[in-house]
Amino acid sequence: MIFGSGPASLGAAAVLVLALTAGLSQAQNETTFVGLYGSGTTNPSKCIWDILSTISSGIRFPSRLTYRGVGSTIGQEEFINNFNVDESPVAFASGDIPILTSDYKKLKNKGIEVMHLPILLGAVSVFHTVPVAAPYQLNLTSCLLAKIYMGEIPRWSHPSIAKLNPNMQADMPIHVVVRDAGSSSTSSFTEYLHKSCSESFPESMVSDYPDGWPSKFSQCSGSAGVTACIFDTEGSIGYIDAGHGVDAGLDEIKLENTDGYYLSSGEAIANDGLSAAAKGQFPNNPLNDFGQVSLVDRPGKWTWPIVQASYLYVRRNITYVGSAAEQSLLVAFLDSFLNEDIVGVCASEYGFTLPSLATQAIVRSGIDVLKKGLPSDASPWTWETDATAFAGANPYTISTKARSIDAVQIEDLQTLVQKMQGTIDFLQTNVHELNTILERTGLVTGLVSDEVTESSADAGYTVTENFQKFTASQKINTKAALVLSSISFVLSMLILAMLLTKRGRKSQYDTQPALEQPQTVGA
Repeated sequence: MIFGSGPASLGAAAVLVLALTAGLSQAQNETTFVGLYGSGTTNPSKCIWDILSTISSGIRFPSRLTYRGVGSTIGQEEFINNFNVDESPVAFASGDIPILTSDYKKLKNKGIEVMHLPILLGAVSVFHTVPVAAPYQLNLTSCLLAKIYMGEIPRWSHPSIAKLNPNMQADMPIHVVVRDAGSSSTSSFTEYLHKSCSESFPESMVSDYPDGWPSKFSQCSGSAGVTACIFDTEGSIGYIDAGHGVDAGLDEIKLENTDGYYLSSGEAIANDGLSAAAKGQFPNNPLNDFGQVSLVDRPGKWTWPIVQASYLYVRRNITYVGSAAEQSLLVAFLDSFLNEDIVGVCASEYGFTLPSLATQAIVRSGIDVLKKGLPSDASPWTWETDATAFAGANPYTISTKARSIDAVQIEDLQTLVQKMQGTIDFLQTNVHELNTILERTGLVTGLVSDEVTESSADAGYTVTENFQKFTASQKINTKAALVLSSISFVLSMLILAMLLTKRGRKSQYDTQPALEQPQTVGA
């Protein structure tokens, strides 16, 4: 914005300066520090951390915004806080299962009104490390899964598995991985097994942490821990939220849905198979009891069989959160899940599905109730997503244009990684072609040879005595190929180190094509 030199322009500028000065003075008087603390499910934890980081970088106040990914069960326990009316150790909690109806009623009897805000839809899927020839994927019915998780099918060579998967030639023990504590993933997974195959999986096993898991099963902590445990042993099988498994590069099992089609979670998501499971399942009022909501084993050709809604739990009376600025900031955080510019990262990078407009309207109604209950001196926080003169200067603006040097450096690393990946792809192609030529002529026998006469210090290859017959030009070309191979390896390790500092790639869900027809039974 450019002001003119006339009285009107000077007057407008003076009013704006006074307004900004008054706002800053109010902010300084209210608080010099804001904090929000949450806990709960690990499934959307990366998404929540991303949004909290965006808020923390975009506000002018000193702040500490944290979320502990400890599981839905612990998140609910901390949020309920032994039904304490006046306080809670967390401003909000998150879970992929509703608060039990019995706990909801106890809270209500204590005068504590709680909201369920369904902010995201996610899939729980099953992953494995069984050798299967590409491009085939392992198919399993719910009853086969039930028998595996009851310990009744101990080997991958079981006739029922082999019949369904003729391209799998694996004769090895099934290494079963489960969560080591209460989790929403376990709750939804066991509900699916019982609903779809009750004859093999009894209702007594439906729990966030079943007592009846066989003792030989490996129990691992959190989604990341389960992912690591699956990777650790060939022949493993384990259930986790699909985003973690896909992002880690695990092989996914195609599950049979209630209509008899075999799907991967990516295929279901690409064909709105998560939204189909949630359609019409939520109460219209977020203050109502959500205890009976289930998105498991719902009908539909493309419907994924184990769908979860990720909820944010928040009390109607949020005075326990802290100052007026912190209460207002909590409302802004909740509101960010209705702002596609902000929450879009949860879908594009973490594999979640954003809720339908009807579900978003439920969330909006709850946030409106919270806004009406804010203290009279609470200034509303607003988002700046497009550069606007003076908008970001307001002390109660969360600006996506304000960034930390860490975020900039991470983006620079990602750009460098992309460039290096192109170089590595080129080098690998050329090295592969050179090695193929050498192997066909019998000049290079591999990493180990009985006819060793000379070793390449550059790349560690062992070369036969035929190497001595090379011309000078051939020797140079051969060594160049080996050096390129070494460079490729070093660059690959460098990229891996960079990726460990920050996710370096998009989820495959971004590019998962929609299919004309899902795979049918027996396919």
